Amino acid sequence: MNPRDYTWIETIRRLRNGVDCINSLLKTSVLWNLRLLAYQADVERSDLAVNKKTLLYVGGLEEQVDEKTVHAAFVPFGEVVHIELPRDQLTHHHRGFAFVEFEEPEDAAHAIENMNDSELFGRVLKVNHARPSAMSREGGHPTKNA
Repeated sequence: MNPRDYTWIETIRRLRNGVDCINSLLKTSVLWNLRLLAYQADVERSDLAVNKKTLLYVGGLEEQVDEKTVHAAFVPFGEVVHIELPRDQLTHHHRGFAFVEFEEPEDAAHAIENMNDSELFGRVLKVNHARPSAMSREGGHPTKNA
């Protein structure tokens, strides 16, 4: 083989590496865009629920409480559409509060009347309408009513 052949082989190898790198970046970009779209849909749904008064903040949750426990506590007041227990990124434990979304505003109001200042797993709950925070307006999560 002459030296020019080696140069061509090395050039082709570098081009293949570059193409592989670009393909990897494109796949990552597509995945992030899909995640962003899903996240934006969640934020829009949360904003709509806040505006319809169907999204509640539930504070004071004990560490053992999970989504099933929250669902069981709130389903007597109406159809629960969604429950979110935000988690700490390091420990993966929930942060002591949840968001509960009802189908109907009347059901959410009924849950507030009955569950605010009630006890669950030995802890007193604070339940009220969730409201958008500054973070929510910038793409974060809603927060409790002040």
